[in-house]
Amino acid sequence: MSDDPNLLYDNFPFPELHPDRLCTIGTLFGMTPAPATACRVLELGCGQGGNLTSLAMVLPESQFLGIDLSEKAIALGQADVATLGLQNIELRACNILDLPEDVGLFDYILVHGVYSWVPREVQQAIFKILRKHLAPQGIGYVSYNALPGWHARGMLRELLLEHVPKDAPALERIASARRLLSFLSNYVLTGKNTAGAYLKRELDLVNGLSDLYLYHEHLVDHNEALYFKEFTRRASEEDLQYLGESDFYMMMPDRFGPEAAQALESISHDLIEFEQYMDCLCTRFFRRTLLCHKEVELQRSLSGRRLHEMWVRSRLRPESSAPDVASHAREMFKGTHGDPIAVTDPLLKLALFRLASRPVAGLRFLSLFSDEPDERSEAHLGSAILRLYGLDHVQLGIWRRPFTDQPGPKPLTSPLVRLQADRGQTWVTNLENDMVPIDRFDACMLRRMDGEHTHEQILSGIVEDLHAGRVQISQNGVAIEDRQVIGELMWNKLPTLIGSCLLMA
Repeated sequence: MSDDPNLLYDNFPFPELHPDRLCTIGTLFGMTPAPATACRVLELGCGQGGNLTSLAMVLPESQFLGIDLSEKAIALGQADVATLGLQNIELRACNILDLPEDVGLFDYILVHGVYSWVPREVQQAIFKILRKHLAPQGIGYVSYNALPGWHARGMLRELLLEHVPKDAPALERIASARRLLSFLSNYVLTGKNTAGAYLKRELDLVNGLSDLYLYHEHLVDHNEALYFKEFTRRASEEDLQYLGESDFYMMMPDRFGPEAAQALESISHDLIEFEQYMDCLCTRFFRRTLLCHKEVELQRSLSGRRLHEMWVRSRLRPESSAPDVASHAREMFKGTHGDPIAVTDPLLKLALFRLASRPVAGLRFLSLFSDEPDERSEAHLGSAILRLYGLDHVQLGIWRRPFTDQPGPKPLTSPLVRLQADRGQTWVTNLENDMVPIDRFDACMLRRMDGEHTHEQILSGIVEDLHAGRVQISQNGVAIEDRQVIGELMWNKLPTLIGSCLLMA
């Protein structure tokens, strides 16, 4: 069978590929990578460019090059680039094996959803490209299906490949796969059958995902899952070393509890073994690994002082309306996931209290102090913030996000968001390079948020859309046409759009 070049990947952005995230992690480990605001980025297997286009939009002083084998995908991406008038991005139809020698050096090379799904020859070429075209302090990102977790996930792929006709056209193979998925979902035994219960969870997952995902994950020729230690071994053959993971918290053993962290230390001979054992504990099935040149001297001991120039954001909120930030009294802070955390450290309580007032835009690390900090205080609070970063309670960055916590008299969102909303998409790309689901009402608002329209003018436009039949607005199943009620709905939606990082300062 052969993969269908016309069956395109979903055109999604990925926040874990953001240059600032990679820059931040590199900085924490002692590197001096290029800032996201002035860097060169190469993406191998960029599809229609949905990831790079949004980055180019918010980082106008950086340069982006994306290549993909599909001429159709590249043509669609080039059309979007032209529509948006972007001058800092180029998309080329090109085989990874044929990347020109003269493309130069890049500060960040991104390879998402490619490595596991290509032949060994291309896998080797990816590492060679990273070695040859990464700047001395450059960072490469490579994602892949990981073992041992993918052993269980691969069970479904094997079932599908056994059932689906190998030489049929792609759409027929997808239809055949869907019929098998329906049959298995209806009749697989669960209960005390542990394997059956796991299969049912996988079936529920795949049933909720697109045909494109089903095809490219489970029906294509190549899909190699591998152990982390094997991946790093292959990378080391091209003089590349392991830097970390794009999801920083996945590197931290604290999520398993203090006893597990100590046990991991005791049985691991080096960092690679340590990471591999963590993959076993969480049955990890996917990795987003960062690589750099072997000559880079990494500083594995994390220091709070490296937060000096960083921005900090947090969704944690004090449960008390007037928390005691001066003493060591316990205060509870609750986030968007998990149980509340107890904090007694006055420095950290004050920092979290201040961050709670700027959950979207965040604050500079040094502005979290009440006075000019000495080195000891800076290192102390930095270490506490790093622990929360490792638990995914705070976000760190070097790039000052162009978000706003207030809509202003004439709200502004990016041209890309307005284009996506105007097309009727059910999601848009926020300023964090992430997907945000929207409804038709949201779309009516967003496509008018060009920094030129007042709130009243935006409301008038929504009412106009309503009268023209372009949108229907209802509440509790009852159609709404009253301008005042629609205006109240609009104002109620604004905080959600702001919290989703869609409005610009």
